[in-house]
Order: sequence, then C-alpha cells, then structure tokens
Amino acid sequence: MGVESLNIDLQNISKYIARNYSIWQLGFLDISQFHRFSQDRECRFAKTHIEQLWKLKLLRADLIKSKKEINIEGITHINKDEFGLNIYYDNRKIETRPDGWENALTDIDNDKIEFSIFFHPFRIYILYYLDKLTDYWSPPKHILISTDWHKKLSEDNIKHFAKSSSMPDFIDRIKYYDEVSTISILLEPWNYHYISGMLRWSFDISKEEQKRRLEEHNQLVIQFCKHVTEEQIFNIRQELCTKAELLEPNKNLHTMIRFTIGKYTLKLKGKLGGAIILLLMAEIIRTTYEKIFDKELKEEDEMGFGVMPSDLKKRLYGNTRLMDGDKKAEKNFMDQFGLDYSVKIIF
Repeated sequence: MGVESLNIDLQNISKYIARNYSIWQLGFLDISQFHRFSQDRECRFAKTHIEQLWKLKLLRADLIKSKKEINIEGITHINKDEFGLNIYYDNRKIETRPDGWENALTDIDNDKIEFSIFFHPFRIYILYYLDKLTDYWSPPKHILISTDWHKKLSEDNIKHFAKSSSMPDFIDRIKYYDEVSTISILLEPWNYHYISGMLRWSFDISKEEQKRRLEEHNQLVIQFCKHVTEEQIFNIRQELCTKAELLEPNKNLHTMIRFTIGKYTLKLKGKLGGAIILLLMAEIIRTTYEKIFDKELKEEDEMGFGVMPSDLKKRLYGNTRLMDGDKKAEKNFMDQFGLDYSVKIIF
C-alpha cells in the first residue's frame, strides 16, 4: 500500500532546525553517538552504514558543522556559530533508482567525511524502516539442514532488499518517514520539557532566555500545525504506535514507563527503549496538537493494535486520561498489577 506525502516545507523546516539547534531539548548526536544510540535500541546498522545511508540521501542530517567550506549539492550554508564553525543544513533530494538499491554503494565515494554530521534521536524511525527491509526471516531448516546457511541467509537478505527497494513506493516511504521524523523533531521543543519535567539550555544563555526562545518557537509551531490535518495527525500517530508495539508488544509496560518519563526513560535500551522513543514521538505530536486546537485526542495506549472502548479507562481507573498527571488514575492502573504506587517517606 502506498503512502501520501505530507507536503510539508522540508527545506525551510530543516534550515530553521539547523539555525536554532540550541533550543532542542534532546539535542543532536554525531555519527558515533547516533550509531550507539540506535544500536543500543537494536538497529543493526554499523557506524559506516549510517555514513553510507547519509551519502545515499536515505538519511537526512539535522545539523552539519565544518571548519572548512563544504561544496556538496544540497548542503546549504546558513551562518557561523560562536566558535567560528560553519553551520549547514541538509537539503539534498533523494533520487529514484528503478533497478533497486542493492548495488547503490558502488555509486558513492568512500572518502572520509571531513565535517561533523548530527542527527536528532528521532531519526531512528527511518533506521527502523530500513532495518526491517534488510531483515529477511530465514526458516530454521536453513540452519538445521544446510552447512552453508550463512551464505543462504545473506543471499535471501539481498534478494529481499532488492525486491523491496525496487518497488514503486520505496522512495515515497523514505520521504514519508523523513517527513514524520522531521515533524516530530520540529515539535519536540514545544512539549518535551512539559512531558519530562526537565528544561535544557546551553551554557551561554540563561534559563529565562531559553524560555523566551521556546516561546518564539511555539509561535512558529502554531502556524505550522494549521497546515496539518487531524486525519494526518491520526495516521502518523497510529503508525508510530503500531511500530512501537511491533518492536515491543507489552503495552501495559509502556504505560508504566510513561509514568516515570524523564532522563532515565531515554536511557532504556533494547527494543523496549526503541518502542518508548516512538511512543514519545507520538505523544509530542498529540500534546502539541491538543494545546493548539484545545481538543483531546486518543492517548498512545489507545492506539496501535486492537480497539479500546472509549469509556474503558474511566470505568477502570476513574479518568479517561492516564497521561495527564492524575496520580489517582495512575495508582488505580498500577494497582491492577499488584504494584504499590503510593507515596513513600524515607527518613
């Protein structure tokens, strides 16, 4: 099934993010950091793979810094930072390959990247999609009856990726996941500090100045969200929640972790850690939309697989919402698992 472009202004949004990167609460990771972050959450790409995906334009960088001038088409200069480094944004366009992408690496240079590339943690969403394309399940009989099963598995993976990447909607899907990641990144400064209870600012400005910059950012977000429909918001969040559940299917555990969201949540590793990142993206989109349009949307535990009756949480927990900080509803939720969620005083 094909996907529809969200038709967002990627060029200006990418430029804005790179120009104002210091207001982002989760920060930006260089290639080594992004590799560790994604590998810790069971994306199998090595550091060199991430570099290659970027060179192939399958992965967009959110920020580029360089001492020297960069002369690559689509890598556009913005200004210099306080240390004299050139700041660039990634505005390259992905190209169609009618024969698929299995030999695409033969068309790129193997030169070392001489500048610094940074990715927001939410770019892991694209890596999960690409990782799935290269993950072809091999029946146990290949291992049990074949002495060259490693070779067979590798061949199957290549054939599977070649077929998948030659499909007409491959580029459309890459663009779609890029757009969803970019939207989540754009909205992150608006709500992450409210969700987590933490506010981050750089060493050279005050807390008050960071709040002022965030307020300016929020005004831009309001204008942006007016061009995104409620149906698009629903579809984006539904897929994020479904992907999270496919990664790690224990939805009740996701909710428990959400009650403790903060700096420790982002340290979760494995598939659970990846699922929480995708759910965080969905929640940031939801809560931003709710604040702007003063309208309640389904919480993340109500999305993904299955259908939850609209009054179920009210009957079970005394509130239709679990993510709004109602401690009594949270306690009622935890009580069903025999977990003590009451206040503790330790002397």
